[in-house]
Amino acid sequence: MEAMRRVNDGLSEADTLDAVGQYIENAYRKYSFDLSKTPHVGDPKAPVVIVEFADFECPYCRLARDVLKQVVKQNEGDVVFYFKQFPLSMHQNAMPAAMAALAAHKQGRFWPMYDLLFDNQKDLSEAKILELAQVLGLNMERFKKDWKSPEIANQIASERKEGESANVTSTPSIYINGRKYLGEKTPDAISQAVKSAR
Repeated sequence: MEAMRRVNDGLSEADTLDAVGQYIENAYRKYSFDLSKTPHVGDPKAPVVIVEFADFECPYCRLARDVLKQVVKQNEGDVVFYFKQFPLSMHQNAMPAAMAALAAHKQGRFWPMYDLLFDNQKDLSEAKILELAQVLGLNMERFKKDWKSPEIANQIASERKEGESANVTSTPSIYINGRKYLGEKTPDAISQAVKSAR
């Protein structure tokens, strides 16, 4: 299927073989991630670990949010979901949004901020992010300090490096038990991959 898609894309035979080889390598190579500071939903001891690298201004990541919520709900007890920051340089407000999410995480409010950032992804100006932090009832003095902190900027840089090492080239990129998920991004398809990974 991948070979046919590449041929249809007009690639030469050699380029098609390279692309298919890369696809196969991505499907079978297992990556490991530092999850110690990464926000998660579900039991960290669950048999299946889903890691997503995403960008708050990416419309596909916003769609993936609802899909992955369904996957976690459908596979409760079997899945833990971790969210890694991968702000793309083409998105002007992706980095401030990523930093805001992690600043909220320091006050135990990562997931509510995650939802608000995705819900408002067409307006993630500094003023809007401050408004969202107030809506969540965060300690604003602490939030502002953490939001601009080198510690959080370094964490995001580290997560980007991890993603690049794991061949993240676009967002969202999803890994199931360390293997890059290359199937359809639907609840049923990902749930099937979860069942296979148990």
